[in-house]
Amino acid sequence: MSDFEANGGGSGSGAVRPGPRPGAPVSAPAAPVAPVSSPAPASPASPAPPASPAASAAPLAHGEESLLSRIDLIEAQPLPQRADGFAQLHDELLAELQRGDHGGV
Repeated sequence: MSDFEANGGGSGSGAVRPGPRPGAPVSAPAAPVAPVSSPAPASPASPAPPASPAASAAPLAHGEESLLSRIDLIEAQPLPQRADGFAQLHDELLAELQRGDHGGV
């Protein structure tokens, strides 16, 4: 008699259960994979210096220069202050856009 038959296989004496053996280690379900775009890039230890106006292909308008310098200032702050600064900038830019949509009202 073979080992297979000795253990109840092949003789029709026992039902064969599909799946892992009782007491066998069970692997944990796979962890969900985060989308590639969700992680934020690591911030550098010190903010990168702003690009010089000569290096840009097109000259920036005064308003754009002011906005970029303000963003540079916000980026240099610690994270909690940076979040507050960007929230405030968002609110101001939104108000400016809405004024433009309503004819300067």
